[in-house]
Amino acid sequence: MFQRVSTDGPDPKFTPQILDIFNKNKTKGTFFVLGEQVEKHPEIAKMIVDIKNEIANHT
Repeated sequence: MFQRVSTDGPDPKFTPQILDIFNKNKTKGTFFVLGEQVEKHPEIAKMIVDIKNEIANHT
């Protein structure tokens, strides 16, 4: 199963929580993020990709 997530993140509070839920349910997602948030939180953007989710930019 694959989920679409519009978070306007990555958000340091909510994105890790969403990733944990996906991991527990063995699913992946596409995270629609903002470029300025990726610049602020590149480690979270990398985490999204490192665990085989996708990033899409809607800036």
